[in-house]
Amino acid sequence: MKTFALTLGIVALLAGTLGAGWFHGQMSNRWGVQPDSDLAAHRLRQPLPDRVGHWRLKREVELEEAALRVLQCPAYISRVYEHEQTGDVISVAVLMGPPGPISVHTPEICYSANDYTLGGERERLDLEDKQGSQHSFWQVNMKSNGADGGKLRVLYGWTTGTQWLAAKHPRYGYGGVPHLYKLQLATASTGQSSDEFDASKDFLANFLVPLRHQLVESHTPPAAPGE
Repeated sequence: MKTFALTLGIVALLAGTLGAGWFHGQMSNRWGVQPDSDLAAHRLRQPLPDRVGHWRLKREVELEEAALRVLQCPAYISRVYEHEQTGDVISVAVLMGPPGPISVHTPEICYSANDYTLGGERERLDLEDKQGSQHSFWQVNMKSNGADGGKLRVLYGWTTGTQWLAAKHPRYGYGGVPHLYKLQLATASTGQSSDEFDASKDFLANFLVPLRHQLVESHTPPAAPGE
């Protein structure tokens, strides 16, 4: 049941895009497909380690072609990991594509469209990876409207290839770059206090290090003559 709920979390990541993504996607690829974006797609498809820290890969999750077309997403990572000692299970998806489609939706919208209720306002979570780099993500808590009433903790953020940020207005902040990455993570909420093991932070602290080698920094292209 836990793995099913986390897989649903990955599906929900895309479901909310099918209606609005096409319209907002029109702001993408203004300068055409950039060479760096082709390289970014190629690099993101390269294999990641099956183990990061104490986390081991349980399985890959294939995302639906229809949703990927709407997102104009040429490459992605979608995986489920399990902690070898605690048994915590995490689903993680990393999407790459034009900033319009990649930035327009949030878990607050897409989970609510998939039978989940938002459990409060989003909060910013700051963390440091194993190489000492600083990152920030939004975190929200979701509760299933089903009979099990399962709870999920969801983290998400964006990057142009270096630091992950809990951007307040990603659609406008990243509107000029040729490609953008989004990471979304879901894990069962345990209600643990802050001084106990934090599965989400521990996973990201380990996962972001090898992931960094598969990202290509996205630079704002020069304006066309007359702009």
